[in-house]
Amino acid sequence: MEKTNFTIVKESLKLHLNIPSNNYLDHIYFVIPDQDLDLDLNYDVFKDSKLNIKVIILGSNDLKINCFLNANLKSHYNHIEFEILAYANDNANIKIISNVDVELKTIDNKSKQTLIGVLLSDQAKILGEPNLKINSLNVNAKHSLRIGTLDKDEIFYLLTKGLPLEQAKQILINAIVTKLISNLSNEEQTWCFQKIKERIR
Repeated sequence: MEKTNFTIVKESLKLHLNIPSNNYLDHIYFVIPDQDLDLDLNYDVFKDSKLNIKVIILGSNDLKINCFLNANLKSHYNHIEFEILAYANDNANIKIISNVDVELKTIDNKSKQTLIGVLLSDQAKILGEPNLKINSLNVNAKHSLRIGTLDKDEIFYLLTKGLPLEQAKQILINAIVTKLISNLSNEEQTWCFQKIKERIR
């Protein structure tokens, strides 16, 4: 398996990539903006390829962040997975739209879209929209959307163990992101956790 690519996104970024036949792409985008930002990722996927895209968004202050992911499955035997995790603090406003388009007469394509939003203040907003456009009968496709706050029962449990509130919240925040960055190097994981600690509380 190829190395996971890791990109830090601090300003708007738009990409349109062709994923050729018999190819594998594993990529993590870590979004830490200081200003309003649009992330627009578009993939045309050809025969027998695997695309695994993860996006982690840290939204704070009054920032508006728009994330658009689009995959067009143009041939057979592809496996596509989008995983988007967004943290919204302060007055941040985050919009996530994920699209998978399976073209006509293709066979044995698989797709999965997972969108998770974590609201860390009463003023923060997250809008998520996973979309499927399927023009072929032979498809295995799933999508899910979950937006909410940190689990109050889990926070209470950690508090009963003597942890201060901020540390309890940080443990739960880190637990959600751990799976997404598990393929990164130790140095990259440490950097991610440090940035989360600095920006998300």
